[in-house]
Amino acid sequence: FADFYQGAVLPELKVTRTPLSPLAEENKCVADYPDESYLRRVRELYYAAITFVDGQIGRILDKLEETGQLDRTLIVFTSDHGEMLGDYGTYQKFLPYDGAAKIPMVIRYPAVFKGGSRVREFVDLNDLFPTFLDAAGLSYPDQDIKLPGASLLTDKADKDRDCQYVEHSRGNRRWVSLQRSGYKYNYYYGGGLEELFDMENDPDETENLLYGPETKAAYEAVRQDMRTRLIHYEEAFGLEGYVRNGDFALLEPYPVRRTRKLTFSMFPDKLGKEEQARMMTHEEE
Repeated sequence: FADFYQGAVLPELKVTRTPLSPLAEENKCVADYPDESYLRRVRELYYAAITFVDGQIGRILDKLEETGQLDRTLIVFTSDHGEMLGDYGTYQKFLPYDGAAKIPMVIRYPAVFKGGSRVREFVDLNDLFPTFLDAAGLSYPDQDIKLPGASLLTDKADKDRDCQYVEHSRGNRRWVSLQRSGYKYNYYYGGGLEELFDMENDPDETENLLYGPETKAAYEAVRQDMRTRLIHYEEAFGLEGYVRNGDFALLEPYPVRRTRKLTFSMFPDKLGKEEQARMMTHEEE
């Protein structure tokens, strides 16, 4: 698997035309590669890891079919986040850009879904819990609490799927995001930074329309509408205390803390001596 994508044509890296958020600037230092060949190799290995996972999913499906359980099993393939993988010079997760926030959601359930069909409406991880309850024929026990998600197995209008609300973290690291009508609006509590992207004409999110004074004035109506709607979602489903007097709280600007991660240098220590002996060192790789 490690060599599966060597020499393959990989998607071009996205390049921004306007400044990024402090959180994005901070995670540029996560990967301190000495030259582009390192980034190329990391991307090859990342795609290889996805292909490896794909193969294991196939093994699960084969076993379900072999045991006669495939067509009566609800299967959901999804993820908790994506990976920036060098787009805009950034890495890892915790950003509102599609590279980190837009994830796969593949469902197999012949009792409800026709194979090969594709739904363009927004879905998110909050929908999984009510979906599983629905499949099991159970009701959510506390009807006084409105869930942010709704079952994907019914056509009931329990959720506005023309809007997608996303939230992350707390304090001045916290941001919230809303996508609808072809636009994505991001608000960062630290310093009150705003971003607006035209997802139809600029799906790579290369230009923040609220950065320059001319474009900001031209999109003021869109900004106000998106901001108002996002405040509503944050007040209903976000953390307490971040909407004050009907508006977003404004916190101290977030200072960029450039740090390097040590995670991948630590994990081989958890393996036995025999497994360690079979592994390549970082230098060899």
